[in-house]
Order: sequence, then C-alpha cells, then structure tokens
Amino acid sequence: MTSIKDEKSALRALYKEKREAMPREERAVLDRAVCDTLAAASSYRHASVLLGYAPHGAEIDVTPLLRRALAEGKRVALPRSARGGEMTFHYISSLEELAPGLYGIQEPPEGCPAYAGEPASLCLVPAFVFDREGFRIGYGGGYYDRFLRGYGGTAIGVIYRDHVRERLPRGRYDLAVTALATDRGILPIER
Repeated sequence: MTSIKDEKSALRALYKEKREAMPREERAVLDRAVCDTLAAASSYRHASVLLGYAPHGAEIDVTPLLRRALAEGKRVALPRSARGGEMTFHYISSLEELAPGLYGIQEPPEGCPAYAGEPASLCLVPAFVFDREGFRIGYGGGYYDRFLRGYGGTAIGVIYRDHVRERLPRGRYDLAVTALATDRGILPIER
C-alpha cells in the first residue's frame, strides 16, 4: 500500500516532468494567458497588496503581472524562505533588487519591509498540480501551507488548466486556495 507521501512524490515528479517537457515557447504563451487571467480577476483589481513569487525552474512566470502591479501602484511582496519551512513576504519596489536566496530562488534582500497581514491582499500560490477543491502539490517543503495557515487574504492558485485533476492525495496539514487562475480563465473551487 502506498502512502500519501509516496503518491504526492509520484505526482510531483509526473507534473514537473510534463511542465519541463513543454517547449519554452508554449510555456511562454500559457504563462502570459495565466497573467492575463489574473489581471482581469476582481481579486487582483481590488487588491492593494500582491503577494507574488519569483518563478523558479518551470514555474509559471508571473513576472509580467508583478511588473504591472508595481506600475499600477500596488504594493508587491515576494517570499523569503528560511530553513525549517518558514516563509515570510517582503515588499519590493523593483524586480531588479532580487537576489538568490535559499535554494537559489530569487528573493527580496534583507532589510526589505515585511508584509504584516495588511487587508485587501492577494497571494499567488504556485504548484505543479492542483485539484478541483484547491489543494496542491508543490515542491514538498510545506512553505505555502504554513504561510496560508495564518493568512487572512485571498489565496489563488496559479496553474495550467491541463494540470488540474479532480482530486489529489492530501495530508492533514494541506490547505486549499480559494480559486485557480489558469490559461483558460478562473476555475472556481468545488467544495
């Protein structure tokens, strides 16, 4: 009998391989479509704070949306990860100030002000695969689940529509997002 951890590892490897096997040009088109979906979403339009991420590896590139948010005067914060699974978001004024952090992922440098739970915020949550109930499989460190546990804003999953399954295995600490932004529009969560 396989464990939830084993099932998640197999799905993580499968969807990571699928994403990495896609031609770069195809991924770029889909990434732009996801950014367009997000920019048109009411949760984005009404947010004064955008909690984004610097894409790593084959993650969906939300850089155009981050630049747009900064140009529109929204406050943009990106995560800093620490050993032990903790992640905090810090405000940036430009994507050019990012530097490699833990795991080689681009992060705000030390000294950037921390996000402290301001209302009217939207958190973009990356993953390799989501299910129709908003649960995800990411890199497996639990960083987003720990952060989302205390987060009071809107969390939206960022995913290709073809990487959404009916149901994923989940553990007791896994948390769901409130909607999915895909290359084919917003996909409401089924609960």
